[in-house]
Amino acid sequence: MTNYLKPELLQENVSRYLDYNVNVLVSAGFEDRTQALFYKFKAHNVRINSTIVIDYENSTINEPNRSSLLRIASEISNDLNVVTEGELLNNIDNIINEKIRSKLIIDITGMSRLQFYNIMNCLSNNNIRFDIAYSEAEKYYPDKEFYERLKIESHDNEDLFFNAYQKEADAEMVYSFDCEIIQPIAFRGRPEPGRSAALVGFLTFKRSRLQSILRRYEFSKRFLILGEPVRDEIKWRKEMMELINGDLLKKRDSEIFTMHTLYPQETYDLLDRIIYQSGEYKKYNIYLAPLGSKMQTLGTYIFWRNHQEIATVFSQPKKYFINAYSHSWKDTFIIKSENLIKLLQVVQ
Repeated sequence: MTNYLKPELLQENVSRYLDYNVNVLVSAGFEDRTQALFYKFKAHNVRINSTIVIDYENSTINEPNRSSLLRIASEISNDLNVVTEGELLNNIDNIINEKIRSKLIIDITGMSRLQFYNIMNCLSNNNIRFDIAYSEAEKYYPDKEFYERLKIESHDNEDLFFNAYQKEADAEMVYSFDCEIIQPIAFRGRPEPGRSAALVGFLTFKRSRLQSILRRYEFSKRFLILGEPVRDEIKWRKEMMELINGDLLKKRDSEIFTMHTLYPQETYDLLDRIIYQSGEYKKYNIYLAPLGSKMQTLGTYIFWRNHQEIATVFSQPKKYFINAYSHSWKDTFIIKSENLIKLLQVVQ
């Protein structure tokens, strides 16, 4: 399939936004990389017509990043609006009016997976076209120093590494069972009564995210996806992910797949291969747990949008740990609206 979801570097496409009609929808997340798009636009003299910031109900939860984001956004925007997710979804036509629709960028960098799905679905249902923007972190959490220390202490023994990880990392953040399982009506799919269930899920550093789903549902088959970073300096994260999730990887009822974290088209194609080309959809009710990277989540959303018989289930932590997130930013990528539309046209 043609790679319609190919991420392109912002700096190579900045001329696309060199007018006053560009509008940005961004989430006031915990990480400072949510500010990257605005600083890069400022460096390239891009002036924003309108910025819409999606805020938490408790606006203090993500400080000081929230204030920093609002500051830079207001500096280069003619108009700045702060709304909650509920306000946006319930009043989409007034908030994203005809003027804003003309050239809209959705920055997914700071969005949770559930928020991402809700917003993408609402925009798609209202026939609103948009570019996608995403900024990579410079330094991800857990960091390499933490990984190397545990690896030395465990002497390359998988079990010892896992025990050390549980013991020495922040227990509430890493291995908490305090996650909420959410399945909004829009994403419940069309499971057939009496048919066994199969899970297509993404492995995570925060094991509780996937473990909570595995405890809630009974799956006869598991297809687990291991993310592999593209950047050479963070490829060690794949090995750490394998060590943390070693017990799940060894289970007989699991099939393991590896794919890159940056390429949503690769995610889309893999899901198609696992579910439809293999014929598994004829044997199981498929449940999708989109716990991968932001770009992988984009691939899963586009795939779900075209296969709404699949059930999608989300796992959200009930408590957030601001110090357990990435720092600073590197490249910013965009995916153009015309390519998103082409993909939908191809598979429909």
